[in-house]
Amino acid sequence: MTKPTTYVPYYDDIVEAMAAGGCAFCALQLVAAEKYIDSLLWESVNDPRIRREVSAARGFCRNHAWLLVRHGSALSSAIIYQDVVRTAARVTAETPA
Repeated sequence: MTKPTTYVPYYDDIVEAMAAGGCAFCALQLVAAEKYIDSLLWESVNDPRIRREVSAARGFCRNHAWLLVRHGSALSSAIIYQDVVRTAARVTAETPA
């Protein structure tokens, strides 16, 4: 594949992902999610604003919640999901039956 003469964002990443086999876009999506989770667990876990946003969203979908767990920081995951559970409990208590 000939490299374009004009700037194409992520060109090298796409070419590398295509060479690895499988769906290049799925591979790139996984890499992006892993980078975000790494940043969340190691750099942003103590940021109250970030944790409020995650709690307001009620955490992550099943696939990304498991990606968070598999990433390896049990303490950071627990800190994040403690806020999620507290938010869910508060909302449940405030909702009339």
